[in-house]
Parts: sequence; C-alpha cells; structure tokens
Amino acid sequence: MTDWFVRNARAARWKENELGATYEFEEDDRFPHVGINLTSLEPGQPMTMYHREGAREGFLILRGECLHGAGVARETPYSKEAYARFTRPAPEVPFGEEFLT
Repeated sequence: MTDWFVRNARAARWKENELGATYEFEEDDRFPHVGINLTSLEPGQPMTMYHREGAREGFLILRGECLHGAGVARETPYSKEAYARFTRPAPEVPFGEEFLT
C-alpha cells in the first residue's frame, strides 16, 4: 500500500518541449500502473500523439478544449516512432507561473 503524499507543482521538476510543459508524477514509481501528469499547453499545441497502446487512457481538461490533429501519419504500436519529430526526452526547465494559470 502506498502512503499519501503531497506534491508542490511549483517546486517540481518540469520538462518542456513541443508537446508542452509537463510534470510527470510517475517518475518516482509510486503509481506503477497509472500515469499521472500535469501538462500546460499553448493554444493549438498537441499534448501527445495518439498511437496504439495496450492500456486505456483518459484526459481531464481543466481549461480550454481538446482538438483533433494529434494523430500519427501512419498507425504504429511504437511510441518512439510516433514521437520521432519531437524533442525527446524533453529538457528539464524551471517552473513557470504560466504553467498553472
């Protein structure tokens, strides 16, 4: 059983590339079967590239709306192929107040 914990998003290590600024909670292995991330996007910026995976995904949008256009040109089960045009891994950046506004 995992103990409860509190994480301050302003003090966290964020990463930023063409897919937005992201804080990945699962980097410390507390949630081995669940991926929990905070992502801040600019209008029209994709967050992810949809590709075939064996697990279910869900998104909670706090502000704004989801738009189509985040699909891969050719269906693939390989995330490395789906994300080939983006800077990976995303470089670490200091927290920016615009991430949570």
